[in-house]
Amino acid sequence: MLLWAGLAGFAGTLATIVFRDALAGMQLLLVGHSISLVEMAETLPWQMRVILPCAGGIVAGVFLVIAKRYVSDPSSDYMEAITQGTGHISIRQTLLRSLSSLSTIASGGSIG
Repeated sequence: MLLWAGLAGFAGTLATIVFRDALAGMQLLLVGHSISLVEMAETLPWQMRVILPCAGGIVAGVFLVIAKRYVSDPSSDYMEAITQGTGHISIRQTLLRSLSSLSTIASGGSIG
């Protein structure tokens, strides 16, 4: 059991590193440099401060709509899947939700 916990922790660490690097890459693609979100917003003209988060929200929404097509279990929320369901969530749905989060955060949107 300890081995599985170690492997799960290692996989989580790798996923975090990949997400962080993807976030930096998206910022580089969107504004030409990868700096903190506050510094990024300060360098943009006011029009882009409005347009960029809106566009990121639209892209994020598209990913969520696509992810909704792959709901195979009524308890598709992560916490519900563990407490009420089988604990299984589709990898495809997880990746699409992660892309949605990436789109929102990289474009300066807020989650939570």
